[in-house]
Amino acid sequence: MAIKDSYILTKYEVPDSISMPESKSMALELMDEILHKAVGIHLLEPKLEIKTEIRVRPKFPKVQPYADRNSPVYRSLDPAARRSMSSKKLSPIRPK
Repeated sequence: MAIKDSYILTKYEVPDSISMPESKSMALELMDEILHKAVGIHLLEPKLEIKTEIRVRPKFPKVQPYADRNSPVYRSLDPAARRSMSSKKLSPIRPK
């Protein structure tokens, strides 16, 4: 079964349209990050990017986790073990 997740990433970067040396744009992005952590505001405008991830979840067969009273495994238990199992909640039985 494939699961499709989409989420929005927000990045604060110097726009490509502004021509400035890489060192200055890195310094401006660093100042923006420091200002955001200190005061909570940004100097730069956000760049929104939509990211889509596709995950695959395996389909497992449905298994009966608890013993059925009519099963041969349940019948093979000694009577004391059968009495310890309440009718509302059956204990899981693991093969020996």
